Amino acid sequence: MGYSLLIQPASSTPKYRQIVEGIVRGIRSREIGEHERLPSINEFSAAYDVSRDTVEKAYRQLKSQGVVISVPGKGYFTSPCAYPQMKNVLLLFNKVSAYKRAILEGFIDVVGDQVNIDFQFYYDDFKLFEKILKEKAGKYSDYVIIPSFKWSEEACASRMINELLPLDKVWILNSQLGGLQGLAGAVYQDYEHDIQGALDKARSLLSRYQRLILVFPTYSNYSRGIIRGFQRFAIESGAEWKVIYKDIEEHEIVRDTAYVTILDHDLVALVKKMRQKNWEAGRDIGILAYNDSPLKEVLLDGITVMSTDHHEMGATIARMILENDRSHKENTFNLIVRNSL
Repeated sequence: MGYSLLIQPASSTPKYRQIVEGIVRGIRSREIGEHERLPSINEFSAAYDVSRDTVEKAYRQLKSQGVVISVPGKGYFTSPCAYPQMKNVLLLFNKVSAYKRAILEGFIDVVGDQVNIDFQFYYDDFKLFEKILKEKAGKYSDYVIIPSFKWSEEACASRMINELLPLDKVWILNSQLGGLQGLAGAVYQDYEHDIQGALDKARSLLSRYQRLILVFPTYSNYSRGIIRGFQRFAIESGAEWKVIYKDIEEHEIVRDTAYVTILDHDLVALVKKMRQKNWEAGRDIGILAYNDSPLKEVLLDGITVMSTDHHEMGATIARMILENDRSHKENTFNLIVRNSL
């Protein structure tokens, strides 16, 4: 046995209990492997300077707990029953991005080596999602899915998940997906409420501009709740507003306007157009972007963002899986003010 115990003679815990607890810890941490042979009573007694009676009492306790088994003529071995079965989790994400990486990092920070993880991406392609789900159904203990579908595809995706997967082992991330009978756990964003609340927090900054424009291309798979939340804020604040349903490249930007961009490539295109006019963010136009990233921290000395905490999202869903918590939790959403507004 390569695992080393620490026996403390001065401890109030009896030595046999220290042996029991030490071996159980080694098994839980997997420093002691399955079917691994433990030292014989004589070997243990000599190695740790404890009496044979103490070791024998500890081994009897471990046997009664089902932690070890004894094989006549061969010795004591760890019992396979003492090892909790590792969860095998499929993370089925819609695309690769910095935000998905943050979710993964949050997930791994919580589960560590307690869970086996498999990654699959369907790149916002419903047909590929269908193919992966059919191939992977029944092969994992838990399924974490980020839904990103056009409105006409959402019902089909829900029906497919219902038919192929046990809903008490399904976890939905980022957006709620209707039709799952309330059994699947979820960590979600309330897009309409979140964006309206973030804009309200930025009200004094936005009031410096004559108009407010949301850039939301129609092909985007982001929730239309963003549009509704934007419109509610604009109407309630009495601001002049507009939604552009195409890429910003096709739009002539206007001074004294605060632009809200959802897609990163629209943010980049907006910055290029601004520079061509020798305008300055935070003075000539305002820029408010969706979802934070390291690039947005430094671009133009800082882009103001409204963003969910993706690391927290991954950590929360990981804890829910480990605890079999199938509740629905709304994720934190923040306004981060920087120099662009």
